[in-house]
Amino acid sequence: RQNKTQPKMCISDRQQQGGTSTTRNVIISGAGPAGLLLSSLLLKHNKESTNGIKYNVTLIESRLAIGELDVKTELPKYRSWMIGLAGHGLNALRTIPELYNEYVQQDHVGVKINSFSIYLGSYKMENKIDEADAQKAKAENPDNEAYIVDRNFVVAAMARFLKDQHSNDPHYEERYETKLMYVDSENHRVLVRKNDDNKEEYLDYDLLVGADGARSIVRES
Repeated sequence: RQNKTQPKMCISDRQQQGGTSTTRNVIISGAGPAGLLLSSLLLKHNKESTNGIKYNVTLIESRLAIGELDVKTELPKYRSWMIGLAGHGLNALRTIPELYNEYVQQDHVGVKINSFSIYLGSYKMENKIDEADAQKAKAENPDNEAYIVDRNFVVAAMARFLKDQHSNDPHYEERYETKLMYVDSENHRVLVRKNDDNKEEYLDYDLLVGADGARSIVRES
């Protein structure tokens, strides 16, 4: 059974057969942490790869571009929730040093965890992390950190990074306020609709990634 918490990928027949084209059209549905990070990694690959393969990345998101909202006055108005950021999540962000150091860490989007509590009914178990112990653990393992973050602030930071670094990149296109309506897997294309004028069009893909939740059209296709 497919793990519905993980992004789903659909690969066209010509990709499975080992096509000779050096350009791959990638459509990513969902501009959350997974979709934004994958977009960044593919575009990073374009700059560093020596195998000649380039990825044309199209990011589709039905909501507005929260990366363009003012962090102090506009972003806090939108519904969000707190998530943990540690281990694999931190390591994934750090694979792109500019993203982590200049956007996520520098913008102070998270609160470092120094203690945590577990409640069993009325019984409380609490563990406080001594600062000296924390520094020692960090020296032994720099990745041994954990944060509580507002999901929207992390997503906004990642979206700003993509726009700042790749707004003029011919291999990148972002389509916010656009909904993916239908996957035509036989012809390797998706139908998308703009929210403002309901205009529809088909987009071709070699690789289709569903990073927009368990109820996404991609996951159901």
